Amino acid sequence: SERSAKIQRPGQGALFVTQAAAPDSNALSATNRSTVSEPLKTFLREEWMRNPDDRLGFQLAMQTGAPGANSRALAIALDALAPEAERLFALQLLGQWGDRDSAIRLLPLLDSKSPGDVLLVVMPLVSRTDSPGLLDRLLSLAESPSASIRQRAREALFSRVAWTTAYLAEVAAGRYTADDVSLNELRGVAVHNDAEIDRLVRHIWGNLTAGTPEEKLAVMRRLNNDLRAGGGDVSHGQGLFKQKCATCHRLFGEGQTIGPDLTNTSRSDRDFLLASLVDPSAIIKRQYLTSTIETVNGQTWNGLIAAQDAASITLIDPRGERRTIPRREIEAIVESSVSLMPEKLVEDLTPQQLRDLFAYVQSKAPNVPNP
Repeated sequence: SERSAKIQRPGQGALFVTQAAAPDSNALSATNRSTVSEPLKTFLREEWMRNPDDRLGFQLAMQTGAPGANSRALAIALDALAPEAERLFALQLLGQWGDRDSAIRLLPLLDSKSPGDVLLVVMPLVSRTDSPGLLDRLLSLAESPSASIRQRAREALFSRVAWTTAYLAEVAAGRYTADDVSLNELRGVAVHNDAEIDRLVRHIWGNLTAGTPEEKLAVMRRLNNDLRAGGGDVSHGQGLFKQKCATCHRLFGEGQTIGPDLTNTSRSDRDFLLASLVDPSAIIKRQYLTSTIETVNGQTWNGLIAAQDAASITLIDPRGERRTIPRREIEAIVESSVSLMPEKLVEDLTPQQLRDLFAYVQSKAPNVPNP
């Protein structure tokens, strides 16, 4: 139609262009130990020894390498009778400042009997090592009844070429369901650039390469026709926004701030929104370029750099989860031209759901009546 023909071609719109990624205000500061003077280190250690249960003192003791701090964190993390909140805090400290031996000693926690929140924290920490038996434990957790634990196990498995290959081979053999793996996860394993991994992905899911500009333009025209076919329900759209968009975007005070706040963007411009949805990598400002970090122990992590200092870099993934990687473990950092915002984000929506989502995104205020 004449109206659909006016849609912008791919490359003319993208949402990740206006706002820098917010730093993680909740993340522990990763001060480089070498920048702390010896008198200050001594003072902080003595203060912690006087009150070992003080969290801030414990954190500073770990940061400055105080004798006994690492051992205490390990003891708390491994103590099944300790309060879960204290175990999680200890694991967080070990994740920031613990050594490789600490990660190896935490391997027994990779057990289905461990509390779910403990498993979610300890999996990425332990996966920094390549300890014997670790692969089997992760493959076992990838069968967990908990979707979040399965996802975190895959995240760890997909961080290494050999582990990724092992998991995909099990999917091909029928041990795991292919539907459990998201398109974002598959896009992440592509950074390994491994022929066997690529073969397994094609065998299980088919060809997942990005569409041509012509194909993307055809998708935008189809979606535009779906939008023109009727009205949308704002309240239903609000729920869809929380499900599809709020992980990265904020609108009317709801959602995260990884991407730009949509409240003051060109939401009334349907063509702009469609182009941004279908071809999010067309225009990306430097602060939104994703990075691939390769570690000295053979892992690969992909995401947006949310914060960095002399001691660590924090990546944020498409789910909004943050991962802090000590600089001492980083071997290489490579920028990618692919947006953190995934393609085919609304592919599984029905035409009516698409109209509901757009009705909310383009509304003037939350909970307004339908136009």
